[in-house]
Amino acid sequence: MTRDAESPFGRLALDRHAELGPAALRTVGAVAVTAGSAWLAVAVGSSLAWVVAGIGFLASLAWVGMARVARRRVASASAFALTLDPGGLTLAEPGKELQVRWTDVEDIAINEERLTVVVTHDGGHLLAIEPRFGGLGTHALHDRLLRARTEATTRAVDGGKP
Repeated sequence: MTRDAESPFGRLALDRHAELGPAALRTVGAVAVTAGSAWLAVAVGSSLAWVVAGIGFLASLAWVGMARVARRRVASASAFALTLDPGGLTLAEPGKELQVRWTDVEDIAINEERLTVVVTHDGGHLLAIEPRFGGLGTHALHDRLLRARTEATTRAVDGGKP
């Protein structure tokens, strides 16, 4: 299997920066919202202020939880990978590995609302791939998957020649 710069095939490792950047922003946001919520609850003191402050505290807890998940993901980064080869794609996460053959792929699209690449396969099953592999953004990951599928299909038609 070729691994030059032009080849779409290869192993895409978890991008640590793509995980830790948003985690840091969520942590900073949680601190700011917690401080603002505390100020609102104490300074204003009305029941509506307490309700809004409570919502702020809950949002802060959610952001802290999301940041912790991202840090755990980075700690076990070697277990996460997206591998593209002429036979198909393999999405590996701790405890599970999903393989999809290119012949089973029906569509590769971008979900603009969730900023994920969605691979439709095997009669309508959806596989959402977040842009956290190989330093690729959503559109670059989408393009890479399309190129891999096209090249794999071309190789299959040409008898396996690169």
